[in-house]
Amino acid sequence: MRSNLPNGLANKYLKLDVPVDYDFAVVGIICGFRNYRLCHEMNKCLGVEMERSDDIIIPAGHKGSHTLHACYKGYLEEDHGYFLVSNKDMKGTGFLIPEQRTFDYFLIIDPACPQGDLNKCISRIRDIDIVTGAFESDPTEYRSAEAFLIVLDT
Repeated sequence: MRSNLPNGLANKYLKLDVPVDYDFAVVGIICGFRNYRLCHEMNKCLGVEMERSDDIIIPAGHKGSHTLHACYKGYLEEDHGYFLVSNKDMKGTGFLIPEQRTFDYFLIIDPACPQGDLNKCISRIRDIDIVTGAFESDPTEYRSAEAFLIVLDT
């Protein structure tokens, strides 16, 4: 099959490398309990009223395959959204952020709060009895960080 393009243009590709500006904060959480239990405890300690949202579907690997992640969202104020999403797929077959399998959940705060407020938030999460650890996570370190944008788009 012949191309309608002039000679030599059929094999030329342009790749746009546009840096993504992540204007939200991410906290990685280690917790062996179910997502609804963690959400309940976080609502109490942070004063947020996160509620179950639609599950997040992330395209994965092969054509037509995907991972499914539980998601909770709530708003502390009109301008601050809180999203708690499970890192591990609900079927146990994949991860939201495969490069970071240590974390069981991610808390996404949109827009990012000042560093001092974020440190207080992380400290409060660490004080929850069922939480093993909570750490600030930099989304620019992950190849699959665009999955956070899918969560925020729900």
